Amino acid sequence: FSSQYGTILVSSLPIVSGPGSTKQMPQAPQSNFAQAPMPQEFIAPAPEVPKMNIPTDASADSIIQLIDKLSKLRDAGALTDQEFTSKKSELLNRL
Repeated sequence: FSSQYGTILVSSLPIVSGPGSTKQMPQAPQSNFAQAPMPQEFIAPAPEVPKMNIPTDASADSIIQLIDKLSKLRDAGALTDQEFTSKKSELLNRL
């Protein structure tokens, strides 16, 4: 059987039959086994959030059009209110 000390042969264990028992079985030669490597836990990388490709020199009209598109996506249920507000703030900061 296996224990924290490695593989142990059952035949190498002494027989215990009660109090005062001193009879020992001959010990089998001890063998050195290499400890099995511990499996490593796989950690998946966090998914990357896609960013909208908006040029930094976008005109005010194009930013307003993008906000309009975002509001339509929010109304359709494709964006949450939090996502819409976050992206809208980002776009307004570019003005």
